[in-house]
Amino acid sequence: MDDPKTKQWPKHIRPCIIKHECDSLSAIEFNVTNRNLAYSGGADNMIRKWDLRSGEILQEQLAGHAIRVFKLEPSLNGLFIATCDYNDCFVKVFSAESLEPIQSLDASDFEGWIHTTTKLKKESVCMSLAFSPNSKLLAVGDSGCGSNI
Repeated sequence: MDDPKTKQWPKHIRPCIIKHECDSLSAIEFNVTNRNLAYSGGADNMIRKWDLRSGEILQEQLAGHAIRVFKLEPSLNGLFIATCDYNDCFVKVFSAESLEPIQSLDASDFEGWIHTTTKLKKESVCMSLAFSPNSKLLAVGDSGCGSNI
């Protein structure tokens, strides 16, 4: 008899386990333009690029947040990675190819954003990130019901 708690992966889905010594991983995302790459971030404040065929780390970069990488979002064109931490209001943008930092955005700074529902406060917590389909806009949502684009 089948155990109702055990689920089998559908045949078209191949599980891949990323193993790394870290306090915790809080973000794992696939590169949408290269199915063999994924990115992770976590409590050690590092972002990593993984080869999903071998499970090996290809590159790693200190993210530069106050505490950790809480959210990580690759752009849909495969060129950028955005990260945020729940302890600061900064969004960091990196090159997906080299993991080199490109830009640091203060999400609590009202200037420079195209659309803002409410001004994010310094004590706000970054809860979500999303790139637009053309990867030219980055949306940031916070714990205070604010959003910046």
